Amino acid sequence: AGNGVQAAFAYPITMKDDLGRSVTINAQPQRIISLTPSVTEMLFALGVGPRVVGVTNYCNYPAEALAVAKIGDTNLNFERILELQPDLIIGVGSMQAEDINKLISLGQKVFVIEAVKMVDVPRQMRILGRILGNATVGENLAAKFESRVAAVQKKVSQQKARPRVFIEIWNEPLMTAGPNTFMDELIVLAGGSNIAGNSPNPWPQFSMETV
Repeated sequence: AGNGVQAAFAYPITMKDDLGRSVTINAQPQRIISLTPSVTEMLFALGVGPRVVGVTNYCNYPAEALAVAKIGDTNLNFERILELQPDLIIGVGSMQAEDINKLISLGQKVFVIEAVKMVDVPRQMRILGRILGNATVGENLAAKFESRVAAVQKKVSQQKARPRVFIEIWNEPLMTAGPNTFMDELIVLAGGSNIAGNSPNPWPQFSMETV
C-alpha cells in the first residue's frame, strides 16, 4: 500500500489489549508515545522509531530514543503528553494502571501490553506489528525470538550445574526479582538458579548480608 501499511492488514482494526479492552485503531498510528523502556525498544525493533514522538526519561535504548521528546519518569507529565498530540499511547498495565486510567479519561487512545511470561514477548511483537502496520516485521521478530529461546533451552538442558544468581532491580533498598516474575523465568531459562526463587513475594528486599 502507498501509505507504508503492509497490504496484509487494513484499517480500521480492533484488537484486545492485555487489559481485555477492545481497542479500535482507525488508521496507521503516526504519533506514538511509549510509557516504558521495554515498549520503546520493541517499537524501534519493529521499525516504527520515526513515528515515536514521546518516551520516558528512562528510555535510553536504542540510542535514537535519546533524541525523542521526554514525557516524564514514574511521574508522567500529562500536559506534555497532550501537547504531543499522540494518536496511540502504549503502556504496561501492572506498572502504570493509575496513569493509564487517567490517560483514557483524558480521551487518549491507549493500548496496554503485559509481559508476565516469556511467551508474552513474541505475542506482543506480533500484536504491535499488526496494529502499527508492520505485521511481517513483527512476525519475523517473534519467530527469531522463539528460535533463540529454543536454542538456549536445548543448550541449558545439557548442563549439570546451575549457577546461583542474584539480579539487582534496585539498590536502595536492595531489591531483587522473586518467583512468578519475568526476570525469574529468564534466569531459569538461561540455566541459572534464582536465589530469591522461593521468596514469599515477587519483589523481595534483601540485605547485603543475605546476598
